Amino acid sequence: MSKRSVEAAMDFSFPTPEERRAAMCVCCGSHCPGCESPDDYAWRRRDVDLSVLADEVIKTRLTPRERQVTEAYWFDGSTISTIAQKLGVCPSSVSRCLDKAQRKIYDALSFTVKYQHDIESVEFLPIAVRRALAVSAAKRYEPNTLGGRIKKLRCSENIGEQLLCDALGMQIRTLRMVENGEKEPTLQQLAQLAGFFGTTADYLLKGEDK
Repeated sequence: MSKRSVEAAMDFSFPTPEERRAAMCVCCGSHCPGCESPDDYAWRRRDVDLSVLADEVIKTRLTPRERQVTEAYWFDGSTISTIAQKLGVCPSSVSRCLDKAQRKIYDALSFTVKYQHDIESVEFLPIAVRRALAVSAAKRYEPNTLGGRIKKLRCSENIGEQLLCDALGMQIRTLRMVENGEKEPTLQQLAQLAGFFGTTADYLLKGEDK
């Protein structure tokens, strides 16, 4: 499978009937510009759903050491050298442990990815898993800023900048400045963001319980 065909399979494989029904359930029913199409919803949710399964695999199928190394590398952003130093082992030992854990994750998720994309070959399995782990990392992240909390909510639902901005009538440049802490959202934007993510303004502002 060529790189182009891999990318096509990742981005444009047709949603399953189940995915379409799920999309219709979350739509407001008015088919306004702020609503995702069933296809867009399905493509976005695949990474989110796969991240839930990836979390379960990490929790139940890896050894304690494999889980420790995997979480440090994928979720904490630690380098192999840093992990090795912390554990008191050589970097090659960490690499072998990480590779073994990765194979277990791939084996556990391969059939799900095949089903999601309706294909027999899963040459892009590593890409699908990396995207799912990126979503998992966002869900675990605990930011201490308003912008960081907005980005956490957005990334943990695999929502792109353009989709969020289209739904709220916001400029991408403005969103990026807010997420980077370079600009404060207006009260209206704050209320819109809280409503979009189903949370409260207090959570966005202070990190208090949603």
